[in-house]
Amino acid sequence: MGLLIVTLSKEKIEDAMVTTLRFKAYTLAFILAVMYSLIQPVADYIVNNFIYEASMNNGFSYFQVLSFMLIIQIMFFEILKRNR
Repeated sequence: MGLLIVTLSKEKIEDAMVTTLRFKAYTLAFILAVMYSLIQPVADYIVNNFIYEASMNNGFSYFQVLSFMLIIQIMFFEILKRNR
């Protein structure tokens, strides 16, 4: 919940550049979250079946993907804001 509040909070000076940077950060975070969602189950399958020789069925949580996406968005927004 706290990450969502941080991502939706306004800057002191909210102009078109900040809005564009925020949109770019959301776009990058969404793309990386989709890639994470596609790669993570394959990585879990490889680790569980070939390395540990056990079939553990660990669930893939939507909360895990959402928190990953919000952290990536905050990180990219701060990087883009500093490099503008």
